Amino acid sequence: MDASISVTNNGRTARARVLIDKLFGELPAASPARKTAEELYRLFHTKPAPRDIQWILLRVPGSSHAERAERIGISKQWFSDLYTRKRSPGAELAERISELTGVPIEEVR
Repeated sequence: MDASISVTNNGRTARARVLIDKLFGELPAASPARKTAEELYRLFHTKPAPRDIQWILLRVPGSSHAERAERIGISKQWFSDLYTRKRSPGAELAERISELTGVPIEEVR
């Protein structure tokens, strides 16, 4: 059976055509090719990890934490606390960060 799999990672989409059933059915269990096929299968069937808050905050326009904090509308200390994971953004703050970065709000919270 030919399975077409679409994988999204960091906004890029890769299309791969994988002959999963055929590969798994014809390869001996201990063969290196089968292990490679199983790793590829796991790669294409694994959901990307949620984005880290630090990665998200660095997407806010600005060249320093102070500028980014000002853009978001919070103090430098609050930004630092978010960045070091001492605090989490509330609903309104998550919405502002989402608007500035283009990252879905579910990933910001």
